Amino acid sequence: MARLLMIRLSVFALALGTRACRVILIAGTGRAGTTFLVEELTAAGAPTSFNQGAIAWTQGTEAHAGLETMPALENDGALSCSAHHRIFKSPYLTTRYRQWANATNIEAVVIPVRAAQGAAHSRAKLDRGPGTNRPGGFVAGATTEAEQLAANTRMSYDLVYALAAADVPMIFLAYPRHVRDVDYTFSRLESVLESMNITKSKFARAHAATFRKDFVHSSNTSFS
Repeated sequence: MARLLMIRLSVFALALGTRACRVILIAGTGRAGTTFLVEELTAAGAPTSFNQGAIAWTQGTEAHAGLETMPALENDGALSCSAHHRIFKSPYLTTRYRQWANATNIEAVVIPVRAAQGAAHSRAKLDRGPGTNRPGGFVAGATTEAEQLAANTRMSYDLVYALAAADVPMIFLAYPRHVRDVDYTFSRLESVLESMNITKSKFARAHAATFRKDFVHSSNTSFS
């Protein structure tokens, strides 16, 4: 009887822990260091669901983009998560914000931001034309740099407004500063890092292990 009671209590505790799980979402227009942020957090031991092998593979691609996961909205109004997977990053978090903005277990939404023309130009450089679905290329129906700039502006405004209306905590990170300046990034993320027991020294080591100076570009190029 005592053993059965312990088993039932363990199952109850597991279920409660799942419901109490709080998610950290990484959103925005992209091409602003979002993938590096996931790499950095993974190396620091944060629950991203990725490992060192995934980091190495992503850094070997032309776009240095990836490490994307999207949580599902459960019947109880919470986003799916677990002790090993609380951090999610996906372009769909920006384009489908209506599906999750009112979820009950969002700890914070981290939004790396970049000068508008620089973000659009970065996608234009990587795009290879219609139907290629090129990582890092045009999104949201854009086919030119000018269209991407307009789409980014609209998406950013709509996302921030929806989150503000839903009273969701937002943390903005300026690119390229958040990639280059570990002290700045830690100070901006300190509240969520604390919830994962990630100290400044651990975060600094993770930054040093994943930072690649040659990956960082900050062009604010005008249309050509």
